[in-house]
Amino acid sequence: MNQPERLCYHEYMNTDGRPLWERQPWDTNASYQAFKDYYLPAEEPGRLLKAYQEYRRQKGAKRASEKVPGNWSRWSRGRHPTTGDPIPGAATWAERAAA
Repeated sequence: MNQPERLCYHEYMNTDGRPLWERQPWDTNASYQAFKDYYLPAEEPGRLLKAYQEYRRQKGAKRASEKVPGNWSRWSRGRHPTTGDPIPGAATWAERAAA
């Protein structure tokens, strides 16, 4: 009988041993708050957009956004917020949320 593949504990950690859902060296205050307070509680499908819409709603926006801004998109993909370059060792928000 085949056993289901199991994830190892180290797959939930970054290179310095920190769990992926905790603040990471590449996180800014704003990016970690967006991940923790808005992305983690949001549900699929459209998790990133739902997270951003909830952020805007809590900030008093009158209408829901239909598009995620560039900085949120880059944060969620483990990319530098202004240049868009990959951040070495950075995990995506989806990877971090699944950990």
